[in-house]
Amino acid sequence: MTQSSKILGALGYDYYTFKESGEVPERVDLKFKDILAELSLPSLNDEYLKTMAEKRLFKHQLEALRKLSQGYNVILRSGTGSGKTEAWLFYAIKNVKRTLAIYPTLALANDQLQRLKRYSEILGLNVVAIDAKRKEELYKRLGSRVKLRRLIAQANIVITNPAFLLNELKKMGLYPEKSILSVFLREVDLIVLDEFDFYGPREIAILFSMIRVLRDLVSSNFQLALLTATLENANEVAKLFSQINSRPSAVIEGKAFKVKNFVYVVLGKDLCSLWKHIRTAFEEYSRVRGEELAPDVLEALEDFEKFRRDVFKILSVAEGLGLDVPRLELDPVEILQNYLNDEGVTLVFTRSIARAEEICRRLKLRLPLQLQERVAVHHHLISKTLREQIEEGARKGRVKVLFSPRTLSQGIDIGTIVRVVHIGLPDNVREYWQREGRKGRREEIEFSETIVIPSTRWDRDLLSRGVETFRKWIKLPLEKTIVNPNNKYSYLFEALFKFISPMLRDKLSEDEYNFLRELGLVSGAELTRRGKDVWRKMNFYEFSPPYGIKRIKMTKEGEQYYLEEISHCDLVERFQPGCIDYTSDGIVVLHNTGGRSGRVVTAVMEEPLGEGTLWRYGPLAEAYEEYAKIKRSWKEEPNIFRDYAYGRIHSEVICVVYPPKGGFGRLVKIPNRVIWFLRGPKPIVKTLARKTIVFRDLKAIEVPTITNGRYTDYTYGRTIELDPAENPMIMRIGLAYLMVVLRKVYGIPFETIMYSLHKIGEKKLLILHEPESAGLLESLDWLGVSKAIREYNAEELDEILMLEVDENAYLDFVSLDLNWNLAKEAALRVVEYLLLQEKIMLSLKGRKVYVPRPSRALKLATFDVIELPFSEELKVSFFALGVFDGEEVTLSTGFKEFLIVSAESEDFERSIRNLINKGFRVMVFSKDSVYENLTKIGLKSFIATLKGLEHMESIIELSSLIKKQLNLELAPLEELEKALGLERKVSLSDVLREYSNSLRRIKEVPVGKWQKFTQYLGRTLREYLEESLKNMYLIYLLLLSEEDTSGAQQ
Repeated sequence: MTQSSKILGALGYDYYTFKESGEVPERVDLKFKDILAELSLPSLNDEYLKTMAEKRLFKHQLEALRKLSQGYNVILRSGTGSGKTEAWLFYAIKNVKRTLAIYPTLALANDQLQRLKRYSEILGLNVVAIDAKRKEELYKRLGSRVKLRRLIAQANIVITNPAFLLNELKKMGLYPEKSILSVFLREVDLIVLDEFDFYGPREIAILFSMIRVLRDLVSSNFQLALLTATLENANEVAKLFSQINSRPSAVIEGKAFKVKNFVYVVLGKDLCSLWKHIRTAFEEYSRVRGEELAPDVLEALEDFEKFRRDVFKILSVAEGLGLDVPRLELDPVEILQNYLNDEGVTLVFTRSIARAEEICRRLKLRLPLQLQERVAVHHHLISKTLREQIEEGARKGRVKVLFSPRTLSQGIDIGTIVRVVHIGLPDNVREYWQREGRKGRREEIEFSETIVIPSTRWDRDLLSRGVETFRKWIKLPLEKTIVNPNNKYSYLFEALFKFISPMLRDKLSEDEYNFLRELGLVSGAELTRRGKDVWRKMNFYEFSPPYGIKRIKMTKEGEQYYLEEISHCDLVERFQPGCIDYTSDGIVVLHNTGGRSGRVVTAVMEEPLGEGTLWRYGPLAEAYEEYAKIKRSWKEEPNIFRDYAYGRIHSEVICVVYPPKGGFGRLVKIPNRVIWFLRGPKPIVKTLARKTIVFRDLKAIEVPTITNGRYTDYTYGRTIELDPAENPMIMRIGLAYLMVVLRKVYGIPFETIMYSLHKIGEKKLLILHEPESAGLLESLDWLGVSKAIREYNAEELDEILMLEVDENAYLDFVSLDLNWNLAKEAALRVVEYLLLQEKIMLSLKGRKVYVPRPSRALKLATFDVIELPFSEELKVSFFALGVFDGEEVTLSTGFKEFLIVSAESEDFERSIRNLINKGFRVMVFSKDSVYENLTKIGLKSFIATLKGLEHMESIIELSSLIKKQLNLELAPLEELEKALGLERKVSLSDVLREYSNSLRRIKEVPVGKWQKFTQYLGRTLREYLEESLKNMYLIYLLLLSEEDTSGAQQ
């Protein structure tokens, strides 16, 4: 294999390089042929299988195989190329287990499918891959649905995607005979979730719900296997699996397989001459302007090695100061043509289809005809047949240099790729590593290479922070795949499925029914109109009908051809008229609309992005005129396609979002307007202390097109009214900083939580929502987040991440001299608002303590009783009973006369017993006091109930906990409330006053009329009791919080 250091050196390029170590998982002394004897058969002709037969298993493969053989569920967490597929496959085929393998899409499973078929054929096992498209193909080939069902029923391994499986489950729940998978699923032994990291949080919630629903529909107690590289809470998933099928679950760890890799960042030619030239230019600038340069720039001008490492930064500073300096010379074609005779394949990624086609064409023009077939371009605008031919050509060694904008970045395993070239870096680290994951996947490859050829504004923005910042950027840990077992999207899906399915209706709980009713989806025994709409739209990859929006591209010659369909969400967010389509190098010019209202989008119409296209459509022409005006003001010629290709212009749809206000509920998203964002050509230079930063101005151009469509789903949201004195600009910087901390400390991907700030008159609102239901707004420990923000120290990389999160917030941040302390304090302020919504702030020993807001979900109820004697001799008394379940207070006042207790107390007893039956624990302030008062009232059955709870350890005495945990000998409730800053409007003295008044009034009145004189006493007593119950709840939560804190400190 050719080493790029020699090529770059021979061509005169300077470059920055570093080595990434290889990694090989631990092997065991057991070969694959020892597991599967058929791999040793002399008649075996498959070279791939012969090679595999002699390989020793990785340790994690053997561990997974053994645990599966012992009946366990398995979560296998290991990196790319570590043979996760073989771990479950050898178990399935050796033991002839009927297996359902679920991949995000069958395109991602293509390579695994070929391996599965090779292994299965030697054992005479059947493998069937099925999705909507293959179903139609098989139906046409077999001629009937009966034969298709039989084919699948007789399969040993069925491979499908979750979207198809969900559709089949819906059929099984209503009309089992219509599902072609039903027979196979009833006898399935193993379900495999492969490529798990592909899924978003909403999809994960539905996927696990589908498995629970399938368990309820079939009798088979199937095993579960999950394969992942980035799953964060694997142990929690293991518990979830065990809850589903009552099997033990094991988490198995393994390393990635990767060969050593050399990274080259190409800087340009003859940097030494450039350095000397730029030194002279800066010296002249300082002499004429009399301005002192920042120390970091001066050091680079004095030291060539520092200049070389920061060349993009120094050139940007020079450009920003208006100095005349030569451009860096970078020609990708002359570099790439040196890889045509390599043993492996060089995969070249670009930012657009046009750029891939252009460089491919230029490379071919330099080659003799017989070598041109070694170069190919791969993207979704060429036919699937041709794409497959190109992939096979790369595997066979006929294609040596392969260009792709994105289609080869995930899922396709060509195997022979030894080098990845980035002509322009992607915007995020995940896509960078998806590209990188295509190479070095075979043990026979000695080493691999990464070549970065800067070509876009983003590359230079990143590299202008120094090559070390780029290195930190690519070393940023990948976002974690986080499973939230309490995601209410799962609850929604399962409750709705149970309600609709005759076979599962009896499993619908009262809580599930009430949940659906509160969302307006059911009424009585019927689905509401909205409920029917939700069931129809409840599909796997998005909340919409099970078909996409047509996308049609019109050529300059007037021809039309169909592109891949887009989702209904993408229509709203990315494909409004005036939006640039990055997958086709086109621009959306109009929507085809129809339907009863005339506003239903039936197709998106596109044309090639260019001046001619824009002039043909009035609103686009207006926007283009404004674009041209800005370009000329910068003394540049307008060329919108060139600006697009080099990342200088992009489009965004500004949507009006109506999220749920405080928790889980319905989200509505409506497109409002389209904006083009154009980056300035000239860098802006800002000196901060001893360093220089470079950034570019951003101009917004509104495109006056008509927008169409709307998107709905169910997710989490928060609407928070801010203090009128808050500065929205500072709050936005704080929100961006918060997202950076969540990304770096918690591994939460950007855009998991979205934010917006609004001003309504003098009122200010912060709106947060999750575009996909993750449940993080509800489940994140925001106190822990607050602590993480305080402990986090910002680094230079965070400046780039702030730019990635929110460019407008970043520009405001730069105007404030990158004041990281200000950003940190603003982020803490945001979290404080969140805490005040879900928690209550108390003061303990002079410090703030946040406790959860009381909720029924905590399954805790506070109870108290007060008995006020009116006559000891006649045994007449007035009493009040109260219970607080975390959300609602139930109160009952009554009169006891001559051993007869008013009937209202019986209703109250029933309400208490209902709570106990639902699993609530009961908390009282003092057990002795409660028992004494209940005895005086004569509620003996109630005493027996509480004694029973005490025996079951389901009753809590608050006063004992207070004395023990706070080291107090005395713990009167009202004094504690004052110390903690808890609100108390009605005190015991107020009760005493009304009690005394009542006693005074009844002196001259017969006993039978005493109750008439308790009106004010009853009201005061009820108010007092309600406050006591709520404050007891908060004090208990405070004690729990303190216990958790002290436990964590120990």
